[in-house]
This record gives sequence, C-alpha cells and structure tokens, in this order.
Amino acid sequence: MSWRLLSVIAVLLVVAIACASTSPTGPEAIGPEDCTVGMPASDLLGAEVPTIEQTRAHLGLMHELHADTKLLQDYYGIPSQHLMVKGWPRILVATDDATWDCRALLEAVEHPELLVFVDWSEQLYNLAGMPPWQRLIIADIKAASDPSSDEWAYNSMGQGHYDVSRVTLRSDQEPLAAVLLDRYQGLIDIHLGLFPYPPERVDPANNSFCQPVWHSEPANELAVKSMTLIGDTGDGLIELVITNTGATTVHLVPSRTAELTLPAGTELVTTFVGDMTAESRGSIRLDPGADTTIAAIPATEPCNFDLGYALPTGTYEFVLPVQVFDQPAFEGDQSDRALVARLPIDIP
Repeated sequence: MSWRLLSVIAVLLVVAIACASTSPTGPEAIGPEDCTVGMPASDLLGAEVPTIEQTRAHLGLMHELHADTKLLQDYYGIPSQHLMVKGWPRILVATDDATWDCRALLEAVEHPELLVFVDWSEQLYNLAGMPPWQRLIIADIKAASDPSSDEWAYNSMGQGHYDVSRVTLRSDQEPLAAVLLDRYQGLIDIHLGLFPYPPERVDPANNSFCQPVWHSEPANELAVKSMTLIGDTGDGLIELVITNTGATTVHLVPSRTAELTLPAGTELVTTFVGDMTAESRGSIRLDPGADTTIAAIPATEPCNFDLGYALPTGTYEFVLPVQVFDQPAFEGDQSDRALVARLPIDIP
C-alpha cells in the first residue's frame, strides 16, 4: 500500500473521529425518570439557545415530533409546545394538562424520550415563544430578501393550530413559497398576498375580495396639487398634496392605503395585506388657501385570484380616497363628500 493512500486513509479517519465527537448521538435526559412528577419550569429557563445550524440539523426530527403533537392534541386533548432544550427539539406538556396516567402518553408517541412534563408555572409563558422551525423559516426568508432594502419578503408571520407557522409572503415571492413548502411541509401554512399557497388550496367559490372605489359626492373645494410615488411599489409611499380652494375650513380623513384600479376603473383590483397600527386617527384640519401633505401605503396585492398571485404587467391607477368633513372627525366616521385622487402607474 502506497504512502499516499495511507495518508488519505489517515485523514479520513481523523475527520470521521472529529465528526463523531461533535455530532449529537441522542438527546440528553432531562427531568425526573418518573413522568408523574413534573420538573420545575425553572429548570428549563436560561437554557442555551442553539445556533441556526444546530437547529436545522434536527428539522427531520421536528416533522416527526409534530406528528406526536397532533396525536396529543387530537386524541388526548392535550395542548403542547415545541421548543429546543439542550440542543434538541422537545415537546413540552404541563403536568396539569396530563390528568391521567402520563405513561399512556409516553407509549402513544413516537419519541417518548423527547416528551417533557413540566409543572405549570407562570414561567411556562417564558418558555413558549416560537417553535424552533420558525427560527429557520425566518432565517430563510431573510436570506431571500433584498439586503439593500428594509422590506422583507413577507408581510406577516404568526402561529396557528399545532404550532404551525403561518406566513404571508408578498405576492411576488412564489419561488420562495415553493422552496419553503418543500422544506417545511406540514410545519408551515403559506399565503401569497391574500391567497393560500399552493394554488390548489384556493377555493374557486371564494377567490375575490375586491371592493368598489369609494363613491360619494365630490369635494369641489379641494384641489390636488401633486400626487407622486416615492420609492417603489413594494416599500415606497404615495404622497398626495391637497389645497383647500374653498372659503371654509374642512377636516380630512384620508385612507391609510392607496389601492390600484384599471385606468378610470370603478372597482379596486388590489388590497393591502399586512399589519397596521390599531388606533383610530383624527382628522386633518385644512384652512382656506392652505396645503396639506398626505402619505399612504401602496397596496399592490391582487384581491381577485383570477389575476394570479402577483399583479399582471400593465397600466393601472393608484386611488387614494380622502373623506371631507365640516367638523373634526375620526377614522371610521362616514362622510357624504370625498376627494378621490388618482395616479397612473405602469406595473412592469
């Protein structure tokens, strides 16, 4: 045997030994051996948070544990939580929820060694957080987002039944949606804009949520001085400058968003999908001869699935309604007068 071949074998042996010494071979036991005695929640607090790489190494196991979670919920009626403890995914069950012999639960699940019974405590709320795979989903979305923009590829994220991560991506992120669905399968519930992904999940009888353009008497005392798109449609703003050309003071309640219509259209073709602050805003006072500047968020997510997930290329108009009152008012109040400003735009 040549010295070169011996050298190669020696290197491979060193690598194999190093990998064996650093790769986890099984979860470290935590909690008492008797499952009828719950461990204190404080024993799990302050556990070292694993890295993204360590967490991703157990994604396959998380899929298996998720099946155990569904069994616990559907068959036994026990809510549970997913978390990482000592580098491994775990299912956490509060002892107060396991009102019968916990051994039956251990026999029912595929991974009893990863089922942890914990005494109920306010500290459990500190343990809950997000399921471990959601950290991976966030990391994947961040990696797919434009690093030069503050806008990420998603509109919102939360948790649904069985700790499934509910993710609403921007409607132009269909390739990313395909990657996430393939990788996380039953651990993720994806929407592209307003509609569920993949397309076969869209209900043909419930695939349009479009609204008519705001209709009321025109506010003839108001004039549009300028209307511009600042930035791009993904993360920019619509800026509207209005002049009061009348003889009396008016109070304005503008829409927070500017949707799209076809040119001179009377029905919206887009809607806003995302989070907004919940507080009701007061009206803007505008005296005779004065100007005011209004900013609105562009809303470009299709409201009719016949258009597809992303808006087709073409010419559209941003529509920004501004309600007009004679007295101070708030969002939610209704007026019979409004200014409806329009801005033509080409969607590439």
